[in-house]
Amino acid sequence: MYEKHKDQADFYLIYTKEAHASDGNRPSSKVDIKTHTNIEERAAAASSCLADLEITIPTLLDDMNDTIAKAYASHPDRLFILGADGKVAFSGEKGPHGFNPSAMKKAFDQIIQ
Repeated sequence: MYEKHKDQADFYLIYTKEAHASDGNRPSSKVDIKTHTNIEERAAAASSCLADLEITIPTLLDDMNDTIAKAYASHPDRLFILGADGKVAFSGEKGPHGFNPSAMKKAFDQIIQ
């Protein structure tokens, strides 16, 4: 969607706290990222993930108080579309089970028409 529609809308990924930190309660066997203790560690983890996954979507960082994750109940992941008026036009279900790019694309297609 980003590649196809980046001239029609602004797309952002917001990197928040690590969902499966290696020193956390539910560590991942696929990544070795410790719980971020400062914004520099969060930025380094985000850069590493973006590079490893070859993600080109512009990315923002949540602050160390997890303000965005808390405000949007977005941990571990969630999809949103904000309308031109700044209001939420689409709110996907919480991930990982509710992570549904197809539902977001359908909503996006309706919004841009």
